[in-house]
This record gives sequence, structure tokens and C-alpha cells, in this order.
Amino acid sequence: MKKKSTSIKQMYQFMAGCMLFCALFMNFSSALAQGSTSSGIKGYVFDNSNNPMEGATVVAIHLPTNAKFQTRVSDKGSFNLQNLPVGGPYTIEISHVGVQKYTEDRVTLPLGQVYSMKVFLNGENQQLNTVEVKTSKNAGRNLTKTGASKNISRNDIDNYPSLNRSLSDYTRFTPQSSGLSFGGRNNRYNNIQIDGSQNNDIMGYGVGGGTTTGAPGGQAGTQPISLDAIDEIQVVLAPFDVKQGSFTGAGINAVTRRGNNATTGSVYTYGKNQSLVGKSPDANRNKYNNFSDYQYGFRLGGPIVKNKLFYFVNAEISRRNEPLLYMANRGTGSSSESLISADIANQVANVLRNTYNYEPGILKASLRIPIVKNSLPGSII
Repeated sequence: MKKKSTSIKQMYQFMAGCMLFCALFMNFSSALAQGSTSSGIKGYVFDNSNNPMEGATVVAIHLPTNAKFQTRVSDKGSFNLQNLPVGGPYTIEISHVGVQKYTEDRVTLPLGQVYSMKVFLNGENQQLNTVEVKTSKNAGRNLTKTGASKNISRNDIDNYPSLNRSLSDYTRFTPQSSGLSFGGRNNRYNNIQIDGSQNNDIMGYGVGGGTTTGAPGGQAGTQPISLDAIDEIQVVLAPFDVKQGSFTGAGINAVTRRGNNATTGSVYTYGKNQSLVGKSPDANRNKYNNFSDYQYGFRLGGPIVKNKLFYFVNAEISRRNEPLLYMANRGTGSSSESLISADIANQVANVLRNTYNYEPGILKASLRIPIVKNSLPGSII
């Protein structure tokens, strides 16, 4: 009886150990999958004699929301502020009893990067002298970098041209990119994250067999999120940060906008059709088939309780009308050939209409081009 009780106890201990191992493994896996969604500030604070200013107060003020982030300097003179909202501008204040306060204005924090600083505080009875420092962008190492990366700010998004209003229109500014391939890797090995959540098109099929966007909705020609809702984009290829992973091509991190003390908004529309496309380059000089692609949306953000609670909302919808690439009665020899005749295609279409109440489109008798009307929902945040 005692031997049986001991074996049951050992079995329970084994099960508890397995459950603990699984829980640790899941937490470890989720930590690896999490991308960077914030920024940080780190540095050192000394006095004029190069002694650490232990206990000095470091305050970073996010001016759009007036939010304050505070820490203290360690006994070795170091401090570290993490998980700060991306962008800015920030005002950084460092103070200690018996010394003059240090202030640095209009500091901008890029996504996934850490702003480094080294400060020497003067005594209250000393006058600060003006120091002029000259440098260039390529001088020395950039200690804020955590590997090969490219940051696209909100200002860049507003000023750079975009053909499809997609993330890929801006990730191509990364020198190592070739379309959606980074460093020669297939786009299926990329990892797209929006506010830390993965948004990957695992199958990787493009529209009509063309190039995929690498994100959900790529096969329908739409985007996982409105471009107007994005605050900053970061592309990393070989990051030193252990928080970023799950890719061998590129990690594409995007963070969304947030409300602040200023009420801002916009209403927008974008569109294109066959009038913006030239004729075929061959001797026939045929016109492009009729199509249309329009996007409508708005965004609005502002304070609910000033300096405390904010809101941001964005909605977008896409309407597209285009001919199909792989069409019936096309014959062989073309890039979109089909062995299905027009009669068979019409029979299948009638079954879909009569049995399933689904409209697959019509096959024009003159051009034999099926026209499909799609109503594609956009993103709502």
C-alpha cells in the first residue's frame, strides 16, 4: 500500500514538472515572437569631477500628451528608461540637489531604438559655458543602432510617394530589399508585425498569381491596416535585440498612431483607373481593359481627459472593379491561358447563381472578359 502511494506521488510530481516546462516554453516562444513596439533612453550622469551622480532624477516628458516617465541614476551613474512611446518630441530633464538642472529639448525616439546620452552636471555656483560640437552622419559608430535596420517615420510616410498605399511601398527604401525580398530571402521568411501582433500571409500567393503583399488580404489586393493609421515603420535584418525574431528575411514592425492633447483628423480618398495606364507596348497599341480601384477613409484623434486619456479612430474601405487574369475561353499560348470554354464557364456560373445565390461575374460576348466587382473592407482601429 505504501509503495503504491509513493508511485502515485511520483506520477503527480512528473505531471507537475511537465506542466511547468510547457508553461515556460510557451512564455519563451511568445517572447521570441514579440516585436519591438516602443523606444528607450539610456545614459550616464556624472559631476565635473567624473563622479557618478547617484540618486539624480531623470524625467522624460512626452510633449504631445504631457506624459512623464521617471527613473533614478544608479550608484554607477547609469540610468535606463524603456517602453517609451515612439516619436515625440520629448524633453529630458536631469536634476540633483546642489547642481544645475540639465535639459535637452525636442528629442525624437525612433521605433525599436535606444537614445543614448552622457551628461556632466555643474554646481549651482558655476556658469555653464557654450560648447560647439561638429560632427557628420557617418562619423564613428551609431550606438543607438541595434543591427542593420531602416526606420520610416510618419513624416517620411506623408512625403514619400505611394502607388498602392501599402507597407511594401515604404519597405523598399531599405537598401537590402528587392521588392518584398530582403537579403535574397523569399518573402515568406519575413515577419510582419503591427503593434507586436503578427500579420503574415503564410501561403504567400499574390493577386492573380502575381506578387504577394506578404500580409493578410494580399490575395484580395487589400492591406491589413490603413496606411493613415500607422505612426512609424521599422525594417530590421540582423537585430541584436533578443526581443525580435521569427524571421530569416526581414522583420517589419509597424506601430499605430495614438491620440494626444491636440484634436487632429483627416478625410481622404485615393483612386486609379485605366485612364492612368498607357497603351500596350507592342505594335497593336491596344488600350488597357477597364478597371477601377478606389479607397475612402477618415481618421480622428484627440483627448478624452487632457493629459490622461486619449482616443484614436480610423476607418477605410476599398472598392475595386477589375478583369480577371485567368479567364475562360482564352486559349493557350498566353500568360493567362485557360482550357475552359465559354460554354462550360457559363454552366458553372449558372449553378453558382441558381444553387448558391452567388454572382461570379459575367463573360462579355465581344471581349470574352469576365468582369468581377469586389467590395473589399479596409481596416478599423
